[in-house]
Amino acid sequence: MDKLTVTLQLPASILTALGVPESELGRTLCELIAVALYREGRISLGKVAEIVGVPLAEVPDLLARHGLHLSYTADDALADWQALREGHKP
Repeated sequence: MDKLTVTLQLPASILTALGVPESELGRTLCELIAVALYREGRISLGKVAEIVGVPLAEVPDLLARHGLHLSYTADDALADWQALREGHKP
């Protein structure tokens, strides 16, 4: 993934509002952006993992901490199963 460096000027009170130390601000902001984009349907679970820098397996818990839950239907499971049988990625 190509990285983009952004410089922001925020009030110091953002740390209190987010409940994080300054050392975790960058990661927390990336997490909030990724969750918001996922909520809007603009990025995939894999992209959330990439933006936040966590394994894909951790994304459901990350989303749950923000009040989001996966909506993985039986049809989704069937489509994934069929794709795997055919040797394709879902």
